[in-house]
Amino acid sequence: MDATPRFLRLTAGFVVAASASALSASQATYVSTPEDAQQAFSSLNGSEQAQLSEQLSGLLGQVDFAGLLEPFLPQPQAQAEDDLLGDTLDPLGLGAVNDLLDLVLLLPGALNYTWEYEMNGQRGSASALLNLPTPIDVDGNGLPDITATLSISGTNQVTMTVDRLGARLGLRGLLGSVLGNNPLPLKIEAVIADPRSESDALFALGYDASANSAPEQFSAAVNLSGALDSSQIGVNLTTKSPGDSLTLLAGQFSRASDGEREPSQELAMSLSPVPARANVDVTLGDQIAVALGATQRSTADILFVNHASQPAQVVTALIEQLPTSLNLSLAENQSDRVLSYSGSSDVDLIHITADGVGGLFGNTSQVDLELAQIPTDMSLSFGSSGDFDLDLGDDNLGRIEALLTNGPDVRVPAGMDGVTLLEIPGTSVLTARISGLKRVTAQQAPLALALDSVAGNPLRVELREQPSASAKQTYTIAELSSIQRHTEISIDESGGAQRIRYRADDAASSLSFSTNAGDRHQMTASAAPVASSIDICAAGGTACTTSGKSANTGSFRVITSQPVNLNLRDCDTVSCGNELRLTNLSIRHLDLAINISENCTIFGCITGSKGSIWLDTDNYNLTGGFRSRSSDFNVNGFFGSGFRTNNRYVSWNNFIPSKSGSISCGSGTFLDVTVIGITIDVSGLYLC
Repeated sequence: MDATPRFLRLTAGFVVAASASALSASQATYVSTPEDAQQAFSSLNGSEQAQLSEQLSGLLGQVDFAGLLEPFLPQPQAQAEDDLLGDTLDPLGLGAVNDLLDLVLLLPGALNYTWEYEMNGQRGSASALLNLPTPIDVDGNGLPDITATLSISGTNQVTMTVDRLGARLGLRGLLGSVLGNNPLPLKIEAVIADPRSESDALFALGYDASANSAPEQFSAAVNLSGALDSSQIGVNLTTKSPGDSLTLLAGQFSRASDGEREPSQELAMSLSPVPARANVDVTLGDQIAVALGATQRSTADILFVNHASQPAQVVTALIEQLPTSLNLSLAENQSDRVLSYSGSSDVDLIHITADGVGGLFGNTSQVDLELAQIPTDMSLSFGSSGDFDLDLGDDNLGRIEALLTNGPDVRVPAGMDGVTLLEIPGTSVLTARISGLKRVTAQQAPLALALDSVAGNPLRVELREQPSASAKQTYTIAELSSIQRHTEISIDESGGAQRIRYRADDAASSLSFSTNAGDRHQMTASAAPVASSIDICAAGGTACTTSGKSANTGSFRVITSQPVNLNLRDCDTVSCGNELRLTNLSIRHLDLAINISENCTIFGCITGSKGSIWLDTDNYNLTGGFRSRSSDFNVNGFFGSGFRTNNRYVSWNNFIPSKSGSISCGSGTFLDVTVIGITIDVSGLYLC
């Protein structure tokens, strides 16, 4: 019988015997190079090769390295019928003998890993083998303080376990103190190499308790699954007797020439207080989802850095009073993104910052988002043009403050709520602050803002857009003295008219407004008080009157829920060649339509000899000044004390009037119409 040793001793320390004989280490054949492996295999006969492959199958089955390493191995080849190794290893998907050689060469590096630790400024390291506990002396007193294990279960789970030695042995008193129950301000990570031969990446998993003390027992199980375009990451944490805080660490890096780390990705999550059990599940792909759970409320401080991105992406998140259950998802469709949130209880604060991220709005790359007094449910949808909708359902959010920017730190002025949007050459900014919020929606075109707040703070909205340096910069600025419940503001320029619409549950003290949108140079307006309902419409034709009467010179309509004092000036150019002006107009209801035409004979046409005026205040008093002019006509009027009308309609033909409806003109009332240099006293001749 051949007594030649028939087993291999891998450089990682695992022994695989090809015979049933008990063999000592001195009889081992060491495999550390392809030549060693080839020579060792060539000395085995067919049955011994089958026996070796069977034992390797058993070893791999315990830790399921076959699935773990399968992506890094050559694809299986067709096997000959008499290939004993192929038949034996088929269940592992490893294929031919060459694959087995590759696997043997991969195993030493895959089984070996290193514990790197730091305590009181002193660094150290310890070599370890997967699935085997390693005692480590981290404080340098010559005695082991912890046992650390990194285990692989199946193809997608890695479990890190670090136990204080005294706690693991159940020791107390003096002996327990000596063996590890004393404070241990420890930072420790398991570092394992990427088994792919073309990769020099290293992966680290661990915790940092250097600010207080390592827990008596610590276990973190990490599950990875999914495909390239969609993956799931799950972390289950278990601790016993932790310190006041604990930071979970994970990352990918490579070594510089001086041995220092050159990180590719870094992730750290600090918990305080540390729950006995917690879980984090993250889904990445077309939909991003995060689910958090813990046995007690805790504050979580999260840092993620992606150094592989240029520039590096840095994301931080602070969650104060993390609920025992929290779910967050971000889904994207063709036009917008939807962020959904739910929690088992209210959260005091969520503060998220991100740098180096794009695609959220315009050219922005930085995000600063703070949510305070967060209810259990909310959803946020936002489009690429800056439209968004934040809905809190039946609850309300204490405060939301958001900044999306490509650099400038622009905020809503202190002491106010509001929204600012800047999309101009070189600058992309979307910033908002809303307090006591139940819902807020914003739309760019046509401009519309709707919000429901219980705080009643002053509101400021500023929107600026400029598609290119040579294009006109348009702006809209509005300030409201206090946000009322269910406030809605919109501006619409469709159908040849300018329309301003305001709605709220109650009146406010004042509203100011300024814009150069559309073809105008500038429009400024103010209202005091601000009725709960205001509609303003101005047009050069009939678009703003509801009378059904002709209005080729212009129409104007203002309807409010209570008397409002209005000032408004709308100009097309700096010199105001076309202008609409209201001066101290105290108004409740106004519907005005003016039509100026001409009669023609063989001697020529006389403009103004034919026309009509519709003026209705619904019998409410109307006082103040009114002016509308263009290059073709000029309407100028003042409504004196006690002025009011009801369906007042005046038409004339060849200057002969016909009147209907009622009117009380009041002292000082006049209305003049000027056409081609001819001024007609409409109030004296026709209206009154």
